[in-house]
Amino acid sequence: MGKINKKISIICLCFFIIFLHGGFRKKNLHDFENIPEWMQKQINLDFAPFEAIDPASIDAAAQENPFGALLLCEIKGRSISIQAVEPRYRDFFQIDHLTSIFKKFLRRYKLPNMKFLLSMHDGIVTDNPTSVPVLAYAKNVAVKNVVLIPDFQALEGNHYFHEQVNLGLSKWPYEQKIPLAYWSGATSGGYYSLDCFLSLPRTQLVSFSLKFPDLLYARFVPTFLNAYPEGEKIHVRYPEYFAEFVDISESMKYKYQILADGNSCAWSRAYWQLHANCLMIKQDSPHIQWFYSALAPYVHYVPTSADFSDLADKIAWARDNDVSVEKITLNAQRFAQENLIHEKVFVYLYHVLKRYAELIQN
Repeated sequence: MGKINKKISIICLCFFIIFLHGGFRKKNLHDFENIPEWMQKQINLDFAPFEAIDPASIDAAAQENPFGALLLCEIKGRSISIQAVEPRYRDFFQIDHLTSIFKKFLRRYKLPNMKFLLSMHDGIVTDNPTSVPVLAYAKNVAVKNVVLIPDFQALEGNHYFHEQVNLGLSKWPYEQKIPLAYWSGATSGGYYSLDCFLSLPRTQLVSFSLKFPDLLYARFVPTFLNAYPEGEKIHVRYPEYFAEFVDISESMKYKYQILADGNSCAWSRAYWQLHANCLMIKQDSPHIQWFYSALAPYVHYVPTSADFSDLADKIAWARDNDVSVEKITLNAQRFAQENLIHEKVFVYLYHVLKRYAELIQN
C-alpha cells in the first residue's frame, strides 16, 4: 500500500510540475507577444513603405544584390539555411555560426516558412532600390526600405560584454569612479592614410585627449591598423595615438564613456555602456540601431556634437552635475536591463520576422 501511495505522490508531483511549466509557457507567450511601445513604433516605421511582399521578388532582389554583402536566408519549420549571395563571402560572414544562432532562436519561437535578405554591412547608408525589405544591423536614419534587427553580437548574447560589465560593476561602484571621459577603439570610420589620418573623426577624438588629458583619455587599439597599406607608417609617425587593449571591466573605472561611430554604429559598445553604470556621452550621428529611438538625451545619455567640438563643455557639465549624471546612468542601466537582455533581443527579432511573414501572406 505504501508503494502505491508513493507512486501516486510521484505522479501528482509530475502533473503539478507540468501544470507549472504550462503556466510559465503561457506567461512567456504573453511576454513576447506584448512588446514595449517603442519596439512597436520602430517596427512600424521600418515596414511602413511595404503593403505586401511578393515571395517571387525575394530571389530576384537577391540576384540584384544592391548592397553587395547580402545573405539569403530561408526558414523552414525550426531550421534555417543561410547562403551568401556571393559565395566568396561565405567564410568571411561566418555563416555556420550565424546559422546556429538562428536555429537556437527558432527552437524558442515558431514562425511561418519564409525567405528574407540580411545585409552584413556594418550599416546601410543608401536606400534599398528593390521591392522587398532588406534586414540590417544598422542604417542611416533617412534610409528607406531597410528594416533594423539586433546586431550579430546581440543575437549571439553579448556574453563576453555581460561578464566584463558584471566584473566592472563589482570593482568600480559609481562613487569610486574617476571623473574622466574614456574611449578606446579601432581605426574605423574612414580610410586611414598618412595624408588624412589627423582629419578623421576618431583621430580627432584622440587628438582632443592628447590636448586635454585632464578631461579625456582616448587611444586607438592598433589591432586592425595593418588593414591599411600605410598602417605601420602611421603607427611609427603617431605612436602617442595608440595603446594596448584594455578590458571593459577596467575601462569602467572612468565615470564618462564616449560612444563614437566607426563605419556605422558602435554596435555592442552601446549595449555595455548602457549597462555599465557610467555616463554615456553619445556622438550626434545619423546612424541608428534597432533600439536607438528609445534613447533620450539627458535621460539615458548626454549628447555631444559629431565633430566633438563641444565635448569639453559636456564633460564640464557632467562634473558640475553629478546628481543628474548618476540619475542618467541609472535610467540607462534600467533601460538596458529591461530591453537589451538576450531574451528581449530575440523577442524583437521575432516581431520583425512575424511582421515580415504577415506581409508575405498579404
